[in-house]
Amino acid sequence: MRIRMDTRALEKGLDRRKMMTEYGLRQAGSMEAKRLAIHAQLNKPWRDHSGNATRGIHGRATFSGSELKITLSGSVNYMVYLEFARKKRWAILWPTIEARGRTAIENIARFMEALKE
Repeated sequence: MRIRMDTRALEKGLDRRKMMTEYGLRQAGSMEAKRLAIHAQLNKPWRDHSGNATRGIHGRATFSGSELKITLSGSVNYMVYLEFARKKRWAILWPTIEARGRTAIENIARFMEALKE
């Protein structure tokens, strides 16, 4: 005796669940990237004369395949100097990642746990 079952609805539901999970992960990553950028902007150790260096700090989240990448960067050409010169006295990007990176990962993990429920 053969049993036939139409699994198209199940496949469609699983695809939808995957898309929603990826969308949620992308949104959570974007939120954490923005939080990192704001933290860096508020806690910079230098005095910003023009405001360009502060406004140039950006957090970005990209999702590719099954990998979420969060990038914290500065767009002014002298950001490298701020990060590495004077024994890293004016660095803010890496210190922000060290100070807030684990919290960002934990927040994303909590978000993903909530999706399971």
